[in-house]
Amino acid sequence: MSSNEDMEIDCSICGEATEHAIVHIQKGVGREGLEYTVRCSECGHVKKIIMEEERLVETSYVLSDEGVSRKGRTRVFADEVIQKGEDIYLGDERGVVTAVDTDVGRRDSARGSEIRTIWAKSMTKSIVRVSVNLGAKTLSVRVEAEPEEEFSIGDIIGTDRGDAVITKIKTNERLLERGGAEAKDIVRVYARMMRENFDRRSREAWNQG
Repeated sequence: MSSNEDMEIDCSICGEATEHAIVHIQKGVGREGLEYTVRCSECGHVKKIIMEEERLVETSYVLSDEGVSRKGRTRVFADEVIQKGEDIYLGDERGVVTAVDTDVGRRDSARGSEIRTIWAKSMTKSIVRVSVNLGAKTLSVRVEAEPEEEFSIGDIIGTDRGDAVITKIKTNERLLERGGAEAKDIVRVYARMMRENFDRRSREAWNQG
């Protein structure tokens, strides 16, 4: 915060929160934070307040992207809780936290000051794995999607064998038979080849015979 900015704080003279102009800033004496000299814009009363600075700490991270892992260093707020499933920027890339390492082991969440390594999955793109039932056979398909793109039961997926309809979706938490989920949360999609595709292939086989 610069001395050109104003802040809204309680004024003991006005008896309410008012805009205060920042007159002077200096490091707090004998304590953490900065000492602000401020003047109430309503009554002109001048006082000093101490505002603690949010402390940043440096930690390492491992960002995975389709089997390829990249390591780096990042800074987080010491008191900030980083938890599994949270979106976070690591360097110039966006990722979703999968776990955090601390001195006492791997956990689902921890404060920044406790974290030694953040484990995350890249959110620049998501690869959705689809298993398409072809009767006696199963076709494996990989679909590239935006992390927030939603796949729902009943949606149609195009393959080189024809269109298939989604019947089930497995996420990190459960198996869905109704509703949908975002690509970043999906482990696998199960689909069934649509009947007209079977009928078309049968006619083609008959004509070739």
